This record gives sequence, structure tokens and C-alpha cells, in this order.
Amino acid sequence: MTTAVKIRSSRGCWTCRLRRKKCDEGKPICSECSTLELTCHFSDAKPDWMDGGEREKQMAQEFKQMVKDQATKRRERKWAQMEDAAALPITVADRPSPPKQASVDVDHTLAYVYQTWPIIWTGSPHRTAKFPYSRSSGHTNQSDSDDDRDEDEADRELNQAMLYIDYVFPFLSPFYRPQLSESGRGWLLVLLMKNKALFHTALSLASYFTAVVMADWDPGRHEDCKAHNWSELQKQQGLGIKALQRDLERVNERGVARSLKSSVHCLESIVQALYFEVAVANTQNWQVHLDGASVLFGQIIQTHANVGEKPWFSVLASMSPGNLAKDLGNGRHPWAPSQAAFRFMTASLIWNDIIASTALERAPSLQQFHAELLEGPNPALQTEEFVGRPNWVVLLISEIAALDAWKKGMKASGLFCIIDLVQRASIIEQRLQSGIAELDHSPIDYPTNRADRLTGEAFAALGVEALHDFDKLHTTPSHSLSAKIWAQAAMIYLRVVVSGLQPCQPEIRASVAHIISLFRALPSPLCLRTLVWPYAVAGCLATPDEEPFFRELVNAMGVLQIFGAVKEAFSVMSTVWEHRACTNPDTWDIASCFKVLGHTSLLV
Repeated sequence: MTTAVKIRSSRGCWTCRLRRKKCDEGKPICSECSTLELTCHFSDAKPDWMDGGEREKQMAQEFKQMVKDQATKRRERKWAQMEDAAALPITVADRPSPPKQASVDVDHTLAYVYQTWPIIWTGSPHRTAKFPYSRSSGHTNQSDSDDDRDEDEADRELNQAMLYIDYVFPFLSPFYRPQLSESGRGWLLVLLMKNKALFHTALSLASYFTAVVMADWDPGRHEDCKAHNWSELQKQQGLGIKALQRDLERVNERGVARSLKSSVHCLESIVQALYFEVAVANTQNWQVHLDGASVLFGQIIQTHANVGEKPWFSVLASMSPGNLAKDLGNGRHPWAPSQAAFRFMTASLIWNDIIASTALERAPSLQQFHAELLEGPNPALQTEEFVGRPNWVVLLISEIAALDAWKKGMKASGLFCIIDLVQRASIIEQRLQSGIAELDHSPIDYPTNRADRLTGEAFAALGVEALHDFDKLHTTPSHSLSAKIWAQAAMIYLRVVVSGLQPCQPEIRASVAHIISLFRALPSPLCLRTLVWPYAVAGCLATPDEEPFFRELVNAMGVLQIFGAVKEAFSVMSTVWEHRACTNPDTWDIASCFKVLGHTSLLV
């Protein structure tokens, strides 16, 4: 059996001969040296450094270093060009307007929303973005050292992607555990491989999560690893933002009506960016992401839905023709990756929109979709499977937010009537009481093997090692326990909407005490990450005697209290406690509390 041998020219430049590269013998500079910006040594006489000894080895090392240095300079030049291009306003090209069912121009709206989108990250990475498997794109004029370095970088990115899938995503969405009959979570891997903006944002989250966890490891050690993770966070965030801006520009050029797949990818990327802002407790951009995603989601449904009673479902069906029965609602089904991703992103967006409305003093922007997605005996989505809250609780929180917005609108117009408010609130309260009564008759569905249940003290002793096995350590509250906490928090929210911030009101005192008792039943302090809004609502109404409980609960999370909105929630309630003496019930409510830090807090 013969072995193929790479033939090199004996008349090529001495640079290529030394580097053992094939030379095309182009003069005065061969293409290899031109591409890598190296000195091309063409001469009949053999250079004196080609002595087969130490000088030749030294020169080979110098060329190797030159390849690295020039590659860095090329990439920085390209990065600067990318930054300049991304800084340009997103414009809408002249084109025939596609038919639309409403007057809202989503293209112009998105251009406005993201035209001045601030880029937090201001660093300068030493390479251009490498998406997994992008090395197969056909570029063959790189050196072996470049290829090796790019391969190493791609390997690191793939490793970070798996950290995101194995640890970060389960930490952010612990209730989401789709069964095999629903095709599992494979769609997440597909999405990471195909959506560049989402991929980089996920890697940034993975880097941040790792950096947070490592902060609790051996003080004074692993400093290089910690610094690398912080650097990687900034770099990947910048790459994700720029990739999303380019994707949005392409959607703007074509129009949402002509690009379902691209529009959905942009939606997924924006929702992921929203996840990032909440995870890193950034208070500046989350509303930009939420508004942009809501506008885009509405236009996707508006322009791509078939005429009928289930517009969202018709868009879902169109993503995989033949894979979905027309009359199939929620339930076990082997979803295509695009469908599973769309379902998850829709549920996440709907939920974020509802919680945001409690702070923004407005009805949820996507409330028009609640009837199809959340209501009825067979809704399109069961939020309990995605965020751990049953649909009826989610819908009632949405209705209370809408009631709060109605009350403030009536007061502003001078048409407010307290009798109307009480009547509207009593209807919601009756439904809440009915749901709570039903929950009280159902036991908390703890796992059967409770022997290894962790107390707060035991978890604090274990530290971050408890992350290594979510199921074994039961770091997710049961669905019934979660529902009870959320229902009691909704009751507090409703009473504050009606009567203002009155911590001493007997009904509010009873609900706060009940929530505290339910929090004590949590299997682990890490469960608090799924209960941020109830924690904040109850905490803002806590008495001085109850303050230590809320403080100890967040402290028991250790370093992970800063990953997500838990720390933000505690800052909110702490500031409310400081202003307790001046919280007039006529002017203070839950929305006021969520703005007490000088910005609007999204506590999901």
C-alpha cells in the first residue's frame, strides 16, 4: 500500500521551503507569503540561515511567531471593520411593501428599537468569530499553525457550549424537562449550531456562570482561569450583539413577511439576549430586548399565520409540514427542532412580558395571544412545563397587571371609580381563592426519596458542588409547592393594587406569613432562582421581624445569588425597607417598589 506524499516545489521561495509549505512560485511574492504577510525570500542562492542546524531552527521559530503576529493584526483590522459596520444605523432598503394585516411596520419599528442599541462590551478580541464547524467553509489558504489555533478555539467554544447545555440552561430553566416523546432538548444543540448570535450569547452566559462559580474556589488560586472566563464573557457578548445586529439588518432588508426562518432566528436571539441581561443583572437593556422581541413576535404571527382561530399554531405547523396534525394542541408530540425551539421561546417571551408588566405599569404587550396560548382545556402551551407555574396563575397575574394599568389610566383621566376597581378585583380574587383552595387539597409532590433532602445549612456547607447533580439534590421545587408560592404572591399583588402598599393589612400579613412557611419547605436555597418575583413581592411587604428570614434566604445561595435576578430582588426589598416610614399607600405599590433603585427591575 502506497502513501500519498505532498509534493513541494524545489524552486519555491525559501520561506515556504523552511516552513514546509507548498509554494506557487509567484513572483515577486508568492501567494502563501502574501496571504500571511511574510517576507518572501526568492533567490537562486541558498540563504546562510538554511544551514540545517540551530540558525535554521531559530529562523523557523521566528517565522512561526511572525505568522501569529500577522494573524492577530489581520483579525484586529477585520474586527475594526466589523465594529464600524455594526455602528451604522440599520436602514430599511426601498422595496415593495408586503401585504400586512395591520398598520404597524415591524421593519421600521425594529430599526428604531435597535438603531441606538448600546453595546456594553467595549473590548477588542484577538480573532474573528469562529462558529462551530465553520472550518469546512472552503478556506484553504491558512497555515497549519493558523488551522491548529482555530481548531483549538473551536474546541474551547464547543466545550463552553456543552457547559451551557449541561449546567447553565438547567439552572435557568430547571422545570423544563421535555420527555423523549417530545424529542427532548436536542433542539437546543441544533439552535446553538445554527444560530450564530444565540450561540455567542450562550457562550457568554456559560463563561459568566463559570466565573461566578469559580469565585468560590480556593481564594488566591485559579486566577488565570477566572480572568480568562471574564474576558471570554465580554468577547462572546460583543460577538453575539454584532451577529444579532447583522441578522436584524438582513430581516429589515427582506421584510418579515418574506423571511419566516430568519425572523424566527432573530426572535430566538433576542430572547436569549434578554436571558443574558437578567442573568448578569444588567438593568439597562432588558426592556429594549423585550420590546423588540414582542414587536417581532407579533409581526411573525401577523404575516405568517393562516386565517383561522389558531394563528400561532398555524405558524408552528408551517415550520415542519406534515409533522403536526391540524387539530393537535398541547401534549406529547415529537416536535421538530424548529418547532420545539419556537414553543420554548414563545413560552419564555410570554412569561417575561407578564412579569415585566407588573413593573412597567402596563397590561402585558402580548396579552392578545393569551387566549390561544394559555386559556382553555387544551391550550397550546402549558407554562408549568416551561417555568413551573400553572396557566391559571400566570393568567391571573397578567389580569392583575392589566387591572393596575386600568386603575392608573382612569385616575389620570379623572374617571376613576373605587367601586369599579373593587368589583373587577373581586372577580379576580374569587378565581385566585378557588385555585388556592384546590392547591391546598393537593400535597406537595416531593420526590419519594427524601432522605437526602438538603437543609439550608447543609447546602451552604456543600457550596457549588451541589450543582453537579440537580436531580439528586432536588434543587428544583415541586410544581405544587411552586404554584402555592406564586398564588399567594399574586394575592398580595392584587391587594396592593386595590389598597396600596399596606404591610400591616391583615390579609397581606397572612399571605406573607404563608409564603415564608412555604419558602421554609424548599428543598434547597437554589430553588429561589425560580421564585424571584414572589420573593420580592413578599419581601417588600415584610415586617422588621421578618427581614432576617429574607436576608438569610438569599445569603444561603452563596455566590450564585448574583447569577440572575435574586440579588436585584433583595436590593429592591432592602431599599423599600429603608423607605418604610414614607411609603404612602396612595402613591406606593408593587410597581413603585420595582422602580425604587432608580431603574425598572425585571424580576424573573
